[in-house]
Amino acid sequence: MEPVFPMLLSAKSAPFDSPDYTFEFKFDGVRMLAYTFGGARLYNRKTAPRTNNYPEIINELQKLPQDLVLDGEVIAVGEGGRQDFYSLLRRDFAAGYKPVAGIEICYAVFDILFESAKDITKLPLF
Repeated sequence: MEPVFPMLLSAKSAPFDSPDYTFEFKFDGVRMLAYTFGGARLYNRKTAPRTNNYPEIINELQKLPQDLVLDGEVIAVGEGGRQDFYSLLRRDFAAGYKPVAGIEICYAVFDILFESAKDITKLPLF
C-alpha cells in the first residue's frame, strides 16, 4: 500500500451554520496514522515511523480484528481525564518516548481511512 497522509483542514467559504459543516473535537496531542494489517504500526503526519514510541498503543491496536488505516491523535490523559499536552511532551522528549509512571497515553481515533485495503475516504459521513 502507498503511504497514506492524514486528511487536513481545508478552507471553505460557506457560513458555519450551513448543514454542510461537521465539527470535530480539537485534540491537543500529536497526529498519527495507525495501520493494523501486517502488524500494528504508527506513523506521524509526515509518514515517519513512530511504532516503537508508543508500545501501549501498539498493544491495543494489535487487538483489533480488522485491517484498518486509522487517523487520530496520541494524547496524554491528565488529572480528571483532561488532555495534558505538557505531559505528552515530557514523556516524548524528556523520557525518550518510553512509558512514564503516571502519564497515561491514548490514541483518539477520528477517521477510518481504509478498511480491508478499501479506500473509504470518499464515502459520505452520514
